[in-house]
Amino acid sequence: MNKSANTTAARVAAWLAAAVQELPVASLAASRSVTHEMQYGEMVETLPLKEWLVLPFKHDWDDLSRSREAREDLVRVWAATRGQAKYKAYERLQDYCHSIKAMLHFKVRRA
Repeated sequence: MNKSANTTAARVAAWLAAAVQELPVASLAASRSVTHEMQYGEMVETLPLKEWLVLPFKHDWDDLSRSREAREDLVRVWAATRGQAKYKAYERLQDYCHSIKAMLHFKVRRA
């Protein structure tokens, strides 16, 4: 590497260090909120809550018309995303689930 490349790399490194120090880290940390053990930025405030139907325990949507057990297991939750809906349903059904892996079999759709 020649001398001019070293000075250019040093200038770029100094510029990056100065730019990182100027970032508003304190304001970003203050604007975050903790939701379901995950951090979301300001986006969580703008997402509207929607009603979701969550069908747990390997039931299928067709089972709702013919299976009383499937209708009893159906959970209605209010959440911003499908993932949050699954987690809220898991929280309600935690006594009946052996592990959090049970959420992998949950089916979610809009109410």
